[in-house]
Amino acid sequence: MTFDVITTTATALQRLLFQNKITSVQIVQYYFAQIDRHEPTLNALISPVPRDKILAIAATLDAERQISRSRRWGRMRSYSVILHGHGDIRLHRYALKPTVGIQYSTGLYYMTEFFDSPGPMAKSAADIRVLCEILLGRSFDMPTILNAWEGISVGFLDPKVWKMADDFCTQFEGTEEQMANEEEILLRFMSAYGEVAKPRPVPTL
Repeated sequence: MTFDVITTTATALQRLLFQNKITSVQIVQYYFAQIDRHEPTLNALISPVPRDKILAIAATLDAERQISRSRRWGRMRSYSVILHGHGDIRLHRYALKPTVGIQYSTGLYYMTEFFDSPGPMAKSAADIRVLCEILLGRSFDMPTILNAWEGISVGFLDPKVWKMADDFCTQFEGTEEQMANEEEILLRFMSAYGEVAKPRPVPTL
């Protein structure tokens, strides 16, 4: 079984693992091959984990999966191995900022402890859920994989209103304009699949 290490999401790999079409060891080896192709030029890894240790963990996960297909953490810990150092272009990346203080952060660099909160970045919204489960040590169960937007509402905040104060973070005109333009493009795209309500101000409580 082969897959594209650039475009394949973690949830897609998760499905392949459950279908017994690929193993954790094979997944890790594919990413090692990708690193070997590009790392000599990029020189991006400061202190990589010894490969024999990663392969040993992957092999253990494969064994656990064969013994018990229902072990949740067994299948998710494998992604903590393959996602590190994996870059993506900007428009193909999803991100989420968790609630400040919700996760263990010893050893992480903060500019401000009252505002910063390290969160996951991934290639799909579904991958964000998987990474949040790993980072927060809890599960976010969904009954089925959603294939339609029916019954789902998505809210957008007006970037001209919801932003950091100028005395806290200097705003640059070009950046603000880009954010507004990209949001307008997204709203036009989504309007083709259902009703879209323009951003509305949130009342003060």
